[in-house]
Amino acid sequence: MKGKKVCRIHGGLSRGPVTEADKLRCAAAKTRHGLDTRQRRAEVSAGLFYLHELETLGRSIGLITRAHSRGRKPTGK
Repeated sequence: MKGKKVCRIHGGLSRGPVTEADKLRCAAAKTRHGLDTRQRRAEVSAGLFYLHELETLGRSIGLITRAHSRGRKPTGK
């Protein structure tokens, strides 16, 4: 282990992704709550935004009078 500050076997930690390809692969594989990928969260967000827009339109013409659903409010995207 000449030149090393910490022994890899006895306490060296992972350095994580080093190359750009590794970083991109790692970012693409990141999940949240088990099965949600970033792409899936973006699709759900876009769908909720669309639902919010439809509800707003329905309310403005008097078609919808019930409570709001879980449609996402616009965030400028």
